Amino acid sequence: MSCPAHVPWVQVNSIKATVNDILREWRDLWPGGLREEEYSTLNLMAHCRQGALGYNQARCGGCRHQEWYASSCGNRHCPNCLGPRQAEWSEKVCERLPDCPHFHVVFTVPKEFHDFFKLNYRIAADALFGAAAETLKLFQRNNWRTEGGFLGVLHTWGRALNWHPHLHVLVSAGGRDVSTGRWRQARPNYLFPVRSMSKVLVRSCCGGSRELEADPQIRWPERLDTLEGRRDWRLTLAGRNWNIFSRATSATPARWCATSPATPAASR
Repeated sequence: MSCPAHVPWVQVNSIKATVNDILREWRDLWPGGLREEEYSTLNLMAHCRQGALGYNQARCGGCRHQEWYASSCGNRHCPNCLGPRQAEWSEKVCERLPDCPHFHVVFTVPKEFHDFFKLNYRIAADALFGAAAETLKLFQRNNWRTEGGFLGVLHTWGRALNWHPHLHVLVSAGGRDVSTGRWRQARPNYLFPVRSMSKVLVRSCCGGSRELEADPQIRWPERLDTLEGRRDWRLTLAGRNWNIFSRATSATPARWCATSPATPAASR
């Protein structure tokens, strides 16, 4: 394809630099106003495997040859360090999961819950995990008559890099029969009605929010600094649609690990 005559020809070279290289190159231009933990993370990634973090010695067990190599930062945000740790995490997860079909379920909180979540991260995360677990256990027992397994991972950012707390859960398609104690396989292509699950999730979360009134560790947003404001907030949360997404996975944990150790972590 030819360029228009008035557009100059520019040859673009492929960029082979890593994120860590770019951070080092533009370190002096990092934006101001970073929190201490944000600056620390970027600084670690910039020094990853460059020698500033020390060195490690490797020695061959056969010929006793020795080599020194620069230490990695080990930060979970670093692309140099994340790959091996992700693969190791995935293998451990596969060992714990029953070798059966699973469902990928996403629990999303409404935007009215975002400010509270940010100010009370640990408490809000525990509440969301607890409400999701209570919802899944209830439906597994009532619909399947089983005690199933599930694994949850909290994500706090969306694809647009906005504050968007939501929970990804891997749910086994089956479980231990509550009567016999034996494994009972559930249908692998349909979990539970998500609208009904959403109603149970709302009741669980909103019921727990009332108990937070007497907790001195809670930090309330300015708009919720009165009892009336917090009551209206709970009523608003109860009336919102807490979206739940559910779909069947395409393979069992044994096949995940056989094809790619990093697959379960990437698909959750």
